[in-house]
Amino acid sequence: MLNTRSIAGLLKPGDYAIFLLGCLLVSSLFLFKPQHSAGHIVVVRAKGQIVAELPLHTPRTLNIAGNMGSSVIEIVTGKARVIGDPGLRQICVKQGWISRAGDALLCLANQVTLEIPGQSAGMDTLNY
Repeated sequence: MLNTRSIAGLLKPGDYAIFLLGCLLVSSLFLFKPQHSAGHIVVVRAKGQIVAELPLHTPRTLNIAGNMGSSVIEIVTGKARVIGDPGLRQICVKQGWISRAGDALLCLANQVTLEIPGQSAGMDTLNY
């Protein structure tokens, strides 16, 4: 079993410099990460066609007819979500709120999508 005294003896001054440089690099990634603006409208599509373009500053709830039935969309000030969907797994309901430019919700089984358009798309889970 190694104690801290034997580990400190194994490290050279260059090792400390590389460790410090790595810490600075990681912290700079958090400081300079891209910021995406808040969206102003949400585009709702059903069966590939645009059904509505709604402002995000007006609260409302609406039903959108899809392939399997009706999806219920809720918009509150600055964000939108799907609160009801006829899909078995409720994946688009579990995705939660979208509010930034580039965000999207996909109800693939019902062919209903919500998207907040913007100049640059945000990161998705494949980028993490």
